[in-house]
Amino acid sequence: RIIFGLMNEPYDIQTETWLTAANAGITGIRSAGATQLILVPGNGFTGAESWCNAGGYSANSDVMVKVVDPMRNFAFEVHQYYDNAGGKNSDCFNNTLASTTFVPLTIWARSNGFKLFLGEFGAANNSACRFVIQDTLSYLSANSDVYIGFTYWAAGPVWAGVPGD
Repeated sequence: RIIFGLMNEPYDIQTETWLTAANAGITGIRSAGATQLILVPGNGFTGAESWCNAGGYSANSDVMVKVVDPMRNFAFEVHQYYDNAGGKNSDCFNNTLASTTFVPLTIWARSNGFKLFLGEFGAANNSACRFVIQDTLSYLSANSDVYIGFTYWAAGPVWAGVPGD
């Protein structure tokens, strides 16, 4: 099976500019005859927790509703780390659980008929963070009408020597 991913974590551009680029990418993929699923990230590192917040740019929730796919075969890819460094710190930055972190995004996607893919998530290897990760998996399962899958992120030399590695 083939799944297209438009880009990894666009940032530092206007969300409207990213929407134009994403729609152009989708048009190109469909014009080539491809019918497979396309994963579309949002602006601002495509953060799940920040999807519905402006944070210096227009909120993804306000702009990305204008994604155009003539096949309507796409899902928004989001990322979520539970520390302030992409899962490299030994502590979760808060004890916010997926059951609260993902709620605004999930409500937005469900109310707009969108699917979501959690393309990156991670936290340190300790009991508190493992609890948060388990809560994330439970939340995704309980909301499988919206979330079509996930990938856990913990690879590469940047993680060497991380506490709990």
